[in-house]
Amino acid sequence: MTYIPEPADMADTVPLRILVPLDGTPRSQQALPYAQSLAMSPATIILLEVLPDPEPERGLRGNITLPAEVVGQRQAAAATDALEKVAARVRQETPAAGVEVAVIAGGSADQILRVARARRTDLIVIATYSRRPVSRLVLGSVTDQVVRAADTPVLVVRPQDAAAPARMSRLVVPLDGSPTATAALRLAVRLARQAALPVHLVTVADPRHDDAKYRMKRHYKTLAEFGLSVSAATLVGEPARAIEETTRPDDLIVMASHHRAGVKAWLLHGVAERLISHGRCPVLITPPMANVTVSTQPD
Repeated sequence: MTYIPEPADMADTVPLRILVPLDGTPRSQQALPYAQSLAMSPATIILLEVLPDPEPERGLRGNITLPAEVVGQRQAAAATDALEKVAARVRQETPAAGVEVAVIAGGSADQILRVARARRTDLIVIATYSRRPVSRLVLGSVTDQVVRAADTPVLVVRPQDAAAPARMSRLVVPLDGSPTATAALRLAVRLARQAALPVHLVTVADPRHDDAKYRMKRHYKTLAEFGLSVSAATLVGEPARAIEETTRPDDLIVMASHHRAGVKAWLLHGVAERLISHGRCPVLITPPMANVTVSTQPD
């Protein structure tokens, strides 16, 4: 079973809705150029700041001098003013995008996910601060929780991505023949149209393997028939390393997460995590089988 893009996917004219969580720091704003680069045609960018639950101000004797409710109102007003300044800059730099701001209080990851669902966002673009080499997905508590729990695709922007060109030049979609992996194709198709980007399909297999060659040829033909600029390559070697070596800093990898999928294929055994940790470009993780149509045709 493999996802095959349908004409309806290509005809979707609903503007992309992108959620960008910020925390008032310059590092969190490293996610903004990537959100903006995907909003070159009509789109909505939602800037969100999640504040901690307010606590009352107390005097030297521990007496309450300002109720928590008032403290929260002041914090929200200050955060809203700061977000509006960021929003004004984004509107100027990205005329095609509508920009909204939202400020809420509570646990950061939970609230980010709640807002993503409530605002019906198509994509979360979030910066992570961790530079540690890891063997599993460890991005910092908030980003890690968002990636693992989101039912919305999440684009992870790492510190090293800040030095790369924010204007992405290509979408790279790794495939391994599993429905979970090919589920990322639908989002890649939409982003390719949204940002006028070519799509590069890759698989890691023995190039003499007829199934891999046939699979790639079929996907290539399907996307090309929809008018996309598409290329394809069959790579050899350890999957994460092979994919990393074929990418450039101005690429964006679009791939499905293995979490909750239960499918045994090379793509679903830590490749996404390793590419986030060690790869050359940002990685967009799509939830397995999220909002996709799967054909019943055998691979």
